[in-house]
Amino acid sequence: MLNRSWTFAHAGAYAPALLRFVAVVCVAYLANLLAVLVLADRIGVNRFVAQAAGTVPYTVVRYLGSRWFVVQRAGCNRTG
Repeated sequence: MLNRSWTFAHAGAYAPALLRFVAVVCVAYLANLLAVLVLADRIGVNRFVAQAAGTVPYTVVRYLGSRWFVVQRAGCNRTG
């Protein structure tokens, strides 16, 4: 809720934005999981290091998904 109002200044409908947010979180989690599995199981990186590295794709996907998909309507985002 804080990201909705503070980070992105979204004033649109709550329920559709919530559904899009849940979808973005699921995709971000899958990006994290894929990164961890590839790093740990395919490349042989320590699992703790792989999980730490997996936070990068999670964070990027979650932020960009929130910015461009969850609060997508024009006029709802802070631009400067």
